Amino acid sequence: MKSIASSLLKVALLGVLLFNVSCSEEADVEAVAEKFLTHINKLEFKEAKEYCDEKLASIFGMLEGSTTMFKDISKENVPTFKIKGLEIKDDVATVKYVQTKDGETKEETLILKKIEGKWKVSSNKEDVNGIDNQQKLN
Repeated sequence: MKSIASSLLKVALLGVLLFNVSCSEEADVEAVAEKFLTHINKLEFKEAKEYCDEKLASIFGMLEGSTTMFKDISKENVPTFKIKGLEIKDDVATVKYVQTKDGETKEETLILKKIEGKWKVSSNKEDVNGIDNQQKLN
């Protein structure tokens, strides 16, 4: 009887541990997504690069050097966003969010990958459309 109770206690503790790790992962993904989107919406490309994989960071590096082309964009009319949900599967996270600018609301998706233990916004062929949509809103 003691061994059954001990086994049940171990399973329960393992479940709590896994739940806490999962919640921690979600919090980390959401924090990176929020910081990235905040910087992008403010056209702060240098800061946004910190939350990207190398490929996407290089794109923002090019944009960073071209900030004069964005000087006419009002910093007061910054788009707002709200994260609606996220899903983590292995080392890939999909973040769904809604972004609003000038009364227009669009649903968007952001992909993050775990790279060297840190969540980073990732780019691939499918993500390029997301970057184009992001720039249209700005």
